[in-house]
Parts: sequence; structure tokens; C-alpha cells
Amino acid sequence: MATALLAINLAVSAQTPKVVISQFYGGAGCGTANCSTYKNDYIEIYNSGSAPQSLNGWSVQYSAASGTAWQVTSLTNVTLQPGQYYLIAEGSGANGTNAIPTPDASGTVAMSATAAKIALVNTTTALSGSCPLGPTVVDFVGYGATATCNEGGSNAPSPSTTTAGVRAGNGCTDAGVNSTDFTATTPNARNTATSIAPCTVLPVSFVSFKAQYQPANNSVSLSWSTAQEQNAREFVVERSTDGSTWTSAARVAATGNTNGTTNYTATDLQPRQGPNLYRIRQVDIDGRSMYTGIIGVKTSAKSFYFRVFPNPTEGTVYINAALAAPAPVSIRVTDMSGRVLLTEQRMFNAAQPLKVDLSAFGRGVYFVALASGEFTGTEKVTVY
Repeated sequence: MATALLAINLAVSAQTPKVVISQFYGGAGCGTANCSTYKNDYIEIYNSGSAPQSLNGWSVQYSAASGTAWQVTSLTNVTLQPGQYYLIAEGSGANGTNAIPTPDASGTVAMSATAAKIALVNTTTALSGSCPLGPTVVDFVGYGATATCNEGGSNAPSPSTTTAGVRAGNGCTDAGVNSTDFTATTPNARNTATSIAPCTVLPVSFVSFKAQYQPANNSVSLSWSTAQEQNAREFVVERSTDGSTWTSAARVAATGNTNGTTNYTATDLQPRQGPNLYRIRQVDIDGRSMYTGIIGVKTSAKSFYFRVFPNPTEGTVYINAALAAPAPVSIRVTDMSGRVLLTEQRMFNAAQPLKVDLSAFGRGVYFVALASGEFTGTEKVTVY
């Protein structure tokens, strides 16, 4: 049975500019007095990286939620410092309550308050198409339920005349997923005169991250290396099948402080059949976090009917599976951290369920896996 393997090099340069869309507001066009917070629509960008970035020749571009044509607003010849904001004024409305701070650039786009698409582009050439995610697009946001393009597979929440789409962490949070990077909250437009607020760079340097499918027990082995760590608390391996919804697959304690190479491993005991995407969320001791890039691996084991009962249990469970004839099987029991508690080779007969005693492991949640040839199954069991 062939395995699928994909690795990504995660070496990080010492100084890196990273300009993102940090806020957007399209509520200035409402129809009654004081019905919107601001008198102008606006787009705000932010340098969340660690090096300056010239905006000369750049633009922000806007398209309707399902549109294919893009309106261009050119940016000025400014070098944006790490932690510095930049404000672009767009269409105005007479019924807004407040003027926005002095804009750093201005356009005339009448933005939608609830659903549209915005791109930060390193040229002034107009984009084309419904979802033009290409090499010139530095950052992209699709917001509202009807936007036809986004980052990460899901749209940012819909704002309103009194709320803006605001990137979390004062602009520092960037998991590459619009729906989780942004919230709809109170507008707070910021420009280049706003106090500079650089992101805190977590001092963990990833060197590599690999995932490999293990068909014998339908698991995915994950490994990664760091070149240095400072005040690191843990690594959370997250899995997704669509690049949008992520769940925790494993947790590993970090070394914490080191200037040398440190190697880590983890096992995902419950991969989904077909493509699985993985990323690591590194958590610092103060709760701050950062993500690696995303890697993928495809499982190829065949699933089959598999049942563990009773569940929950006081300790003893029985295993039944849809195997047509008596066959040798492998039983494995692991805890929530991936620690293997029991491995056994048994003969399975469909007429007689296999009995497994979990009482020695105490109360908790365990994974019971059964494998026979190319067939495999895993079920979560609670012992009370």
C-alpha cells in the first residue's frame, strides 16, 4: 500500500515585511441622519512584519460580492514601518456621524456595508475575474455571506453601518482564513500617524514540518524541527479536510528555551479518509500563538463497519466488525495524548465479539483501533 508524503521548509528570515488588510468599513452610505459611524468608507492596511515595506506602485482593489471587475485605488509612495497602519478613504455618505482620521490615500469606491471583496495588490493594474488570487495579490478578504472568493475557504463575517471588519490582534493575527482572522466589531480607523504597534514576534524558528501516512494502523506520523525556542509552551497539531475548519489532532509540550535544533513527533490516530491538511499552532507561555504553513497527506486505507460497545463503559468493551471470515486482527488502545496503552494480536470471528478490558487505565477518554490487512477502524471510548 503506497503512502503519500509532503513536506514543507519553514525556515524564517530574520527581517520580513508582511503587509495585510487590517480593517474594512463600507457603512457610510446609509440613508438617515447619523445612521453610520463614519462619513467615509475605508480600507486600512498594516505592516505586521519585522521589516519596512514600500507601498510605491501598490493599490487596494474592490469588487462587488459576485463581481468580476475591480476598482483600483492607488497608494502613495510611503514606506510602511513594522507596526504602522495606513488608511485609504473611499466613498462618502452625508449621514455618517464621525469623520475618519486624515487618510493616507483616497479613492471614490462606494463599498458595500455587508458583502464584497478587497485585495491588496503590489501593482496598480486592475485585477480581473471573480477570484483573482495570483502572485501580485499581497492580501485578500472576502466578506459577507455572498462573497465569491476569500482566503482559507470561508468569508469574513458581514459588518454593518456601525461595525467594521477588524483583523484580530490589532492586525497581527493571520492564519490565512478570513472567517477566523476577522471579526465584525466597532470601527476604529487608524492611519500612519497612529502610534506604531509592532507585532510581538514569537521567538520560535521552524526548520521543517512533515507528515506521512501509515496504512498499517491508519494513522499519520507528523514530525517537525525548530532551530531555536524562547518561552515556548506547546505545539498544537491541527487537522482539516477543507482548509477552513480545523480541529486539534495532537498536543506536544515544547522544550521552552533552546538555541539548538529540537526534533518533535506526534501521531494523528484519527485521520479522515482522503486528503488531510495539517498545520502547527505554536503557543508561547503568555498565550500568544503563531502558525506554520499547511502541509497535506492523503490516506488510502479502506474503512469498514466497526463498533465498540458499550460506550460509555465502566471498563469492559466488546469489538465487532464486518469481516466476512475469521481473520487475524491488531488491537491498539491509546489515550488522548497519543500514548499507546495496549497492543494485541487476536483472531477475530464475527460470531464472537472481542472482549477488551480498559479498567486498568482508569477513567478517561481512549481510542480503540482495530486493523486487519488493508481495513482499519478507530472509535473513541469513554470510561467512567
